[in-house]
Amino acid sequence: MATTEWSITLNAFLDPDPQIIYAASVIDFGAPTTFGFIFIQGIVPTAAPGLVDHTHSSSTTDNGAPLGTSVTAFPPAGIPVDGNGGAEIAIYTLSQNGGTTYLNAGLDLSPSFVGANPSGIQGPFNEGPIAGPAGAGTYDLMRVDVSFTMTGASDAYTFNGTATVIPEPTTIGLVSLGLAGLALAGRRRLA
Repeated sequence: MATTEWSITLNAFLDPDPQIIYAASVIDFGAPTTFGFIFIQGIVPTAAPGLVDHTHSSSTTDNGAPLGTSVTAFPPAGIPVDGNGGAEIAIYTLSQNGGTTYLNAGLDLSPSFVGANPSGIQGPFNEGPIAGPAGAGTYDLMRVDVSFTMTGASDAYTFNGTATVIPEPTTIGLVSLGLAGLALAGRRRLA
């Protein structure tokens, strides 16, 4: 009876701010294997379109084969990808309805590659900030899908990244002005 062995280490930091910081490390001990991670969290309502930003970097460690570690992007099904036609390892989406539908942020990162032997560093890949995918409303959920295939033979792949959405500076300015007005009005009542 054949068995496939693999190891996964996962670290996550989640909070309601409109940011996901993600990291994981895998070692593929057996035959070629596809790995898929979904980092998802609800966020404080953030005005659209906002500004989105995404960074992703990684490192590989080869088991000693002469060609290095092969990591091939494997886009997950069911979520939209950006329109550049290439498959990316990290796909960043936002939702305005609690995850019923997703909008691609346009910042999918880290294409397929062969890492150097015995080890290599990829990235950091960074895109943004750009305008978010929605023209109006608010975002309430963020999601980053990281999916890839490795060739096996005890190769290691470690990745990390950050996805962020912030209100546009004009929205921040209006909110700040409104809060200052409320503080001034409250101060007048106390005087």
